[in-house]
Amino acid sequence: MRVVFPGSPAYRMETGSKAEMVLLISLVLFSLLLYPVSGMGFRTGLQHLLGNFEMAHDTFIKNAGKRWYALKLEATDNLSL
Repeated sequence: MRVVFPGSPAYRMETGSKAEMVLLISLVLFSLLLYPVSGMGFRTGLQHLLGNFEMAHDTFIKNAGKRWYALKLEATDNLSL
């Protein structure tokens, strides 16, 4: 039985090569950049990244009573301006 690998050998990375080390270092650096938000969870991280008001409101309601919050809001009503 012969094992056939898909794709061209020209596109494969050689094991132990300099390109493989560059890829490894870049993946480690990328994961280190994401480490501070790893404990937040996807929804909270997305909220901080996008600044979505609805997500912030849901978090406020969920944590109401646990801490003191002050909310300052400047908004425009799109219907009446």
